[in-house]
Formats: sequence, structure tokens, C-alpha cells
Amino acid sequence: VDISGHIARRFKTSDFEEYDVIYTMAYDVVEEMKEFITDSAQYKKIVNFLDEMPEDTHPRGEDVPDPWYG
Repeated sequence: VDISGHIARRFKTSDFEEYDVIYTMAYDVVEEMKEFITDSAQYKKIVNFLDEMPEDTHPRGEDVPDPWYG
């Protein structure tokens, strides 16, 4: 998958309306995103990236390893 055209930016509350799924790489990010949530349907759009991987290779509840700080 070529992601060279993508850039990082701050999350916006309007992203809940624009996107069907919002992937996070770490559970602490989910906690930070809670301040933007205005209803329960929005919370259901937040998915931890590794939770989408096969459970036999990536147990649920794990974060993507941080490449800078480990």
C-alpha cells in the first residue's frame, strides 16, 4: 500500500462525520479522542489497528510498537 501521499494532522471532531472507521495505533490515543466524542455512535467508529489483525498473531488490547520511544 503506497501511503506516500498521506500526511499526519490533528484529529478533528468533524472526522467522525467524514469517516466510517478511525484507526488508532495505541489505546492511550483512544482515551485522548474521547474528548471529541459527542455520542455513542462516534465511539464505535474508533478501532485499534492491531485489533483488526488475526488474534493468533496479535492479541487484542496491544498497541502498535512506538518506533521512537519503544
